[in-house]
Order: sequence, then structure tokens, then C-alpha cells
Amino acid sequence: METPPKHIFSPVYQNQFPSPYSYFIPRTVIARPAPAGRGNPPPSLVIASRLLDFLRSSVLEFFLDIIKSMQTVVNGVLTNYSDINPKQKKTVVILHGWGSSISYWIPLSNLLSPKIRTILIDLPGFGSTGPLPGQPDVPEYTNFVRSFTQKLNLKNFILVGHSFGGQITLDYALKYPEDLNSIVLIAPAAIRERSKLVQTKIKLTKIIKPLFSLLPHNGFEKFLGWYTPKDYSNSNEYQKKVIGKIVVYNLKSYLGDVKVPTDIIWGSEDFVIPNMGKYLAENIPDSHLYVIYGANHLIHLSHLRQLADIINQIIAKRYV
Repeated sequence: METPPKHIFSPVYQNQFPSPYSYFIPRTVIARPAPAGRGNPPPSLVIASRLLDFLRSSVLEFFLDIIKSMQTVVNGVLTNYSDINPKQKKTVVILHGWGSSISYWIPLSNLLSPKIRTILIDLPGFGSTGPLPGQPDVPEYTNFVRSFTQKLNLKNFILVGHSFGGQITLDYALKYPEDLNSIVLIAPAAIRERSKLVQTKIKLTKIIKPLFSLLPHNGFEKFLGWYTPKDYSNSNEYQKKVIGKIVVYNLKSYLGDVKVPTDIIWGSEDFVIPNMGKYLAENIPDSHLYVIYGANHLIHLSHLRQLADIINQIIAKRYV
């Protein structure tokens, strides 16, 4: 699960749908009515109040034109997303990682070129988007994103994905390359291989699992904490069903089949998914690796400006 950085203001929530406007719209001064017995307010105060009202509406209209936060229904799922610079034709679509939402990516979108349309999506089961039916795996998430982009009639766009979002992005590129200009993989969870130590722990857990039938219903899950990541222990019931599938969805053998230009961004101190950037760059055709030294897995939180600079370079390169 991601922890919001201290320098980011908490967004305003209305009916649990995050609104990015709170990052931009300044507080306005509202002229208070004169206390009883003191008569009408002076003309100068009335004029100032009306001027502030005009400025407030003008600023709001300006930012609403730049950023549109809205909901739509995709394959029966109420979907929350933000559409920044919607009048621009060149488009970047960003998919967040596990346990995240579009709120964590608003600061990055602020630093991207204003000549680019940036679309942020709350993936199903995260943020303010409803869950997918059944027990979905990566392909179901990929098909959901495809349906979303088709509904918005997006073509020749750059698809950006972080971690779990990167796994979906790579899967999308393998299945629907005709939709894409290129892809950007930010520390993607594309190769799913367990170490021998983890495999041993899992085997041991399966052997002793019957012993936990006498404990409270959550006793076994507490025991799992000694080898399972926080991603699992912090997930809700729906997310636990999803994570049980995506952790074994391995795209390693398909890397050579990627047919779209690919840019890979990795943090040198990423210990969540370590040492995979170089391998991906060596095995994905027409790919380029960018390393942000000192960055961990959550590059968009720890090295925001460096990440934005790289993505802007990629955009300028891909949209010649």
C-alpha cells in the first residue's frame, strides 16, 4: 500500500470520489454580511465581493477546462478517472500500481507537458472504481482497460503503467499493439518468479495449514505474515482474490513478442521488484532503459520531478 507523501495536499472527497481540483483552486475570501445594527456594507466591500466571485468562477472554469474528473461505466463497472487537457490530441494514459489510485499520480500529471492529454484511471477495486465480477486475473484487467480506451475513442496513445499497472500495460501491448504509440513500464511486475526460499516457506505452510483449523478464522492469515508481503495483508477480500492470481501471471516468455516501442524506468534502490530493468531492456525489442539512482519502487513519490522529466523526454521522442 502506498503512503501519501507529506508534500502533497490531501484531495477533497465528495461521495468518496477524489477530486483533483483541490490541488489547483485557491481559497477565496467571502465577504460576510454586516452585523445587525450597523447598516449596509460600504460600496467598496460590495464591489470587492463581486470581483472575488467573478475571479472565483473564472478560475474554476479555467481549471475545469484543463482537468475533468468524472465517472463512466465500463463493462458494467462504475469507473473513476481524471482527464487532463482533454482538448489535446496527443494522449498519455497512466495505470497506477497495487494499492494505489489516481490521487497519487495527480502531482506527476501536473509536471507533464500541457500539450499532452493525460488520463488517469482508478483500476477496478481501487480508488473509487468498483470491482470486476468473479475472480479476475491480469487478462480481465487488460480487457477492462481496452474497453475504457475504446469508449473514449483513444488511438495512437502512450500507455504508462507502474508495478501492477506495468504488468497490465505489457499485457495490453502484447494483445493490442495496434492501439498504441508506445508503452512506458515503470518498475513493472512483469516477471513473476519465486525464489527458492519463498517456495520452501509456501510448501511448509501447506503442510502445517490443517493445524490452524482450531484457531480463530484469521489465525492462519496472521501466521502468513511472516512470509507474505504487506500487499496481501493490507488488501480487502476482493483484492486478495486478485493478488492470488496476478502473482503467478508471468510474461517472461513473451518479452520478445512486444511489437511497440518500449521505455523502461527503474529505481536503482527498488527492492520490491529488484534487478529486472536491465533484463527487460535486453529482451524487449526496440526498448530503452532509464535508471533513476537512489529511487525505490515508488518512484513517483520519492523522485517525482526526475520521473516527470524522463516521461516528458519520452513523450517528445515518441510524438515527433
